[in-house]
Amino acid sequence: DLWGWNHEGSGRSFALMGRSTGTAFVEVTDPVAPVYLGSLPGRGASSPWRDIKVIDDHAVIVSEAAAHGMQVFDLTELLSVASPPTTFSETTHYSEFGNAHNIVVNKNAGAVYAVGTATCQGGLHVVDMTDPTSPSFAGCFGSDGYTHDAQCVTYAGPDVEHQGRHVCFASNEDTLTIVDLTDPADPTQISRTTYAGSAYTHQGWLSEDHATFFLDDELDEWNQQINTRTYVWDVSNLDAPTVTGYHDGPTPSIDHNMYVAGRYLYQANYRSGLRVVEVLDAGTAQLEEVAHFDTFPLGNGPGFNGAWSVYPWFDDGVVAVSDIERGLFVLRFEPAAHHVHNLADRSRERTFHDRWRARVRIAVRDRSHDPVAGAVVTGRFGKSRVRSCTTNELGRCSVSVLAGDPRKRIPFEVSSVT
Repeated sequence: DLWGWNHEGSGRSFALMGRSTGTAFVEVTDPVAPVYLGSLPGRGASSPWRDIKVIDDHAVIVSEAAAHGMQVFDLTELLSVASPPTTFSETTHYSEFGNAHNIVVNKNAGAVYAVGTATCQGGLHVVDMTDPTSPSFAGCFGSDGYTHDAQCVTYAGPDVEHQGRHVCFASNEDTLTIVDLTDPADPTQISRTTYAGSAYTHQGWLSEDHATFFLDDELDEWNQQINTRTYVWDVSNLDAPTVTGYHDGPTPSIDHNMYVAGRYLYQANYRSGLRVVEVLDAGTAQLEEVAHFDTFPLGNGPGFNGAWSVYPWFDDGVVAVSDIERGLFVLRFEPAAHHVHNLADRSRERTFHDRWRARVRIAVRDRSHDPVAGAVVTGRFGKSRVRSCTTNELGRCSVSVLAGDPRKRIPFEVSSVT
């Protein structure tokens, strides 16, 4: 797995990457010249599963290796490495569980949550991290069984009843399970909701306003032979969350880890690499892919190779991606000056004499997601039929072309926006 750390005092940035034998630390302050600083060896046997998060300038690290427990490492040691690479030692260790699949942080609660352990029925094992150098057991939630991953926040969404509470959104294999852990010694399950198409509820992340939860199911592509599917949940009522729809990506690759930064989803989708998806309208589950970087060029089919995770919270659009076979990628995502969106996948209107009109409805928005009026969009249908339109005050316009066969798809490719 992969996480990142930005040191506020110096402005330096670091990627923290799990490996089979430990955790690697790479400085990415200059993203075109990353520096491998060294590694922290893990405990016990090697394992392909190693998860890292950060709380109060300390990394917390777990693994599926038996008896690994939770390593705690003071990240400020990275600021003074004289001769990299070096071998680091853990700052302290927590041993109230052995193996764990994942570790989750809520900085505001001063707590971390290990999931997929042999304790707490595989659910949320809460560790008090008020003093990162002296972690202590705080409580358990296991009444819904195994938790594969979770996001835990101090809730600030539209559901007034739960505002200010420490709430975890848990991916529990076949459900989204929402739990109040304000008092970790006396947790309360708020809701437990499954959904059509569930194969393996893997991981998800909230929108920044805590009104929407985006969820990836790791096995629906494999089992149902569909393209990469992102489920969009309305969680404005935590007691009764609902799926408002889903977005299917352009490839059949399996999705793995996904995070939200601003209006973008950053998805590590195994064989199709990093996919950046813009949220156009969460209320109607309208999403659109706007960028991608393929870390696994050998194919996009369903399989467990390629991109494992992504960290999108570095400065200046720098994004780190971990790849199972190829290691660490340091990328930069720069939103386009104008975004051109197709408002409908297809539209056909019958005209005369068995002729049909294929129409594309277009929306143009700027980097702030505001509509752009007066933009001239030019492109072509197929190989030769050039069309253009000028956006109205809502930033919208349409282009069309006559076609003979209503069953035939006619692509429209944008060549310029002025």
